[in-house]
Amino acid sequence: SRDAHVAEVTRRGRAAIEALIDQPGRCLRSAPLDVFDLEALIGADLSSDAVPPADDVSSWRLVDSPEALAGCVAELRSAGVTELGFDMEMVSKSKFDTCTCLIQLHGGGIDYIVDPLAPGVWASIPGLLGPIFADPTIVKIGHSVGGMDCPSLHRDFGIFLVNCFDTYEAARTLRLKEKGLAGLCRYYKLGGAINGEYDALKVEYQASD
Repeated sequence: SRDAHVAEVTRRGRAAIEALIDQPGRCLRSAPLDVFDLEALIGADLSSDAVPPADDVSSWRLVDSPEALAGCVAELRSAGVTELGFDMEMVSKSKFDTCTCLIQLHGGGIDYIVDPLAPGVWASIPGLLGPIFADPTIVKIGHSVGGMDCPSLHRDFGIFLVNCFDTYEAARTLRLKEKGLAGLCRYYKLGGAINGEYDALKVEYQASD
């Protein structure tokens, strides 16, 4: 009967949820995850050898404090952005132990480099970035966000992604041969940096600290 079928589906669903009940604890990193001492790095200049995204400092912002994050959100709101590009970087020792380490945003002609591990930033992200990601009037643009970006936003910050355009899913729908981000940029002739140098940098730095 229909009632019996509904009861069985409910039972299986409840059993599946109960089987995962220990995962939130691991996602919240009850076991040691950091492989370096963050306290020892306080005051250190970690950008001394880095090349900024552009010579013009007005085109990018390093967001490493709650005040800077509030300023980022205020700038996005005041600019009236309707499209927000985003990407995230995570460290993952296993499929259950993952931690967001970097959030990159682009809106209003400005790149925002958000450091979630900077003092006070992690706790400020849900209240400040949550409404931006949940705003249906802003299209969030990312690549293959269902893999790690969406789960990480929800797991680490309780953020839901509303109104998203995924370039990977678009490539699948169009049945393009290359579905990776660099391949799509080459296909549409976007970005002069998408060349051999880009590939070399990705190989060297994709899994770096």
